Amino acid sequence: MKNQNNINLVIVGVGGQGIGMLSEILIRALDHCGCDVKGVDTHGLAQRGGSVVSYIRTGNVNSPLVSKNGADIILALELYESYNALIDYGIKGISKLIYYNTSWQPLGVRLKKENMLHRESIQDLCKKYGIEFFEVKNDSIPDPLMINVAILASLFKEKLIEELSYDSLKSAMYDIMNENTFRKNIDFFDNCI
Repeated sequence: MKNQNNINLVIVGVGGQGIGMLSEILIRALDHCGCDVKGVDTHGLAQRGGSVVSYIRTGNVNSPLVSKNGADIILALELYESYNALIDYGIKGISKLIYYNTSWQPLGVRLKKENMLHRESIQDLCKKYGIEFFEVKNDSIPDPLMINVAILASLFKEKLIEELSYDSLKSAMYDIMNENTFRKNIDFFDNCI
């Protein structure tokens, strides 16, 4: 296995956003690069629009789980999950956040018992914790199910995991997608980077 730094990565979102697929692409891509990688998903109420968390760790680690306030990188496919992940997994002055600026309003907001969360809340929390953040919003996204690919492209473009190569990501996508889905996703990925 390749000698690498330990990286603790947390992917968060809402059921139906493709968190599991994004996690699988990253695990396979890191494996294609020769990295020692472990990962696990926690699905919860994924089929009902509930929270989904995936953990990925590289390097010499015994468990795929990322501990509280232990994420080097947080990938968030939704604003509310992003906010919660920052509080639960963010490391002051160290973590990096890539989030997609969209909201799947929780029940409290829909019932008008809680206030709507906006991107400024995420950015203010990042500034308070000294966390570098990258906002992703793509108005030309061909399919809302491709938010995960937009996040993946941002992760690659910002070079937050130096071990990741374009070829490894492309191979990982090809491994798990049918030809038509792969073609659409790799074209979108290329347009994003």
